[in-house]
Amino acid sequence: MKKIAVLGSTGSVGRQTLDVIAEHKADFQIIALSANSNADLLLKQADEFQASFVFLNDSRFLPKIKQSVKFLTDQDSFLNQIRQEGADLLVLALSGTSAIKPLFYALEHGIDLAVANKEAIISCGNIINKMLSRSSSGLIPLDSEHNALYQLLGGLDRKDIAKIFLTCSGGPFLKYSKGDLEDISVEQALSHPKWEMGEKITIDSATLMNKGFEIIEAHYLFNMPLESIEVLIHPQAVIHGIVELKDGTSLAEIAPADMKMPISYALGYPKRLDCGLRVNWRGIKSLNLEYADKDKIEALKICCKAAEKGGSFPAFLVKADEIFVRAFLSRKIKFNQIVDLLGLALGGHNGFEVESVGDVERAFGDAEAISGNILKEVS
Repeated sequence: MKKIAVLGSTGSVGRQTLDVIAEHKADFQIIALSANSNADLLLKQADEFQASFVFLNDSRFLPKIKQSVKFLTDQDSFLNQIRQEGADLLVLALSGTSAIKPLFYALEHGIDLAVANKEAIISCGNIINKMLSRSSSGLIPLDSEHNALYQLLGGLDRKDIAKIFLTCSGGPFLKYSKGDLEDISVEQALSHPKWEMGEKITIDSATLMNKGFEIIEAHYLFNMPLESIEVLIHPQAVIHGIVELKDGTSLAEIAPADMKMPISYALGYPKRLDCGLRVNWRGIKSLNLEYADKDKIEALKICCKAAEKGGSFPAFLVKADEIFVRAFLSRKIKFNQIVDLLGLALGGHNGFEVESVGDVERAFGDAEAISGNILKEVS
């Protein structure tokens, strides 16, 4: 029986993780759960899965925590308790840059990871790869595309690989003109045609920044050069990743567009769990794949530029995007301004090498200062 800790258990990925575990209770034991502020749902989850202890990040909601469940008041104590309880797998479903500290902790202490957070990998990619080379931890990505590539690449010799392809549904505004994007409302942008996700990643998917971030993530996760990573627009969202081999053969991972698929793979690994999902081949009339030009799609272009520059630029971009998406959700800027302002902010950053968490925090601070000044000018 695997001992599991789920960080971010009240979010979209966290809830779906618990749904999968509920279907395979004999295989898993939940030892720890954490949330940012949703104390009511956290308590309900802790009771249902008999979690040993919980952690709530926002202390304002601590009075809601009942004494019937053990809770810890600081993250360091929470992470230490997870290690002492002998966790086999840490599911990292936290949003934004808050995942960096627990990710590093798991790598330092040999705890396996299932990671649904791309911001930490993008911001600290080189540091994480160095830590992985020394750690006994395994890391399985939960993004559907990277999980697909992880599965495909696992049985291949790297010298045989020519390219990898990330697929992209295109989001709700695939056929919109640039002029049409100016009047997109928050509600429209939060309505994704294929995936159920949190607000931040849904907006990133609509702007295509999410796909740009996934290019950077794949670059670090699989140690692939940027020129060997391509994107294909695939509205049906059935093909999640493709690996092209040097002999001309291409291998694809095909699965239902449901996060329970990659979650099940990561939880069960190396065993495969049956989560009851199957591709509805009778309902598929066509499978469309269209090449996405990284030099012409602005969001992809910005992300590739940041990755090429390396150092602090990816971390800067992640934090700046977080700030501008928050500004859009607060209706302070328009939808079409998100990517434009990101390009402007990135141009104002003087990069530096990233060798520690302190360097990452410095990049975040620069992003906050530059993005904040830009918002003052456009608001």
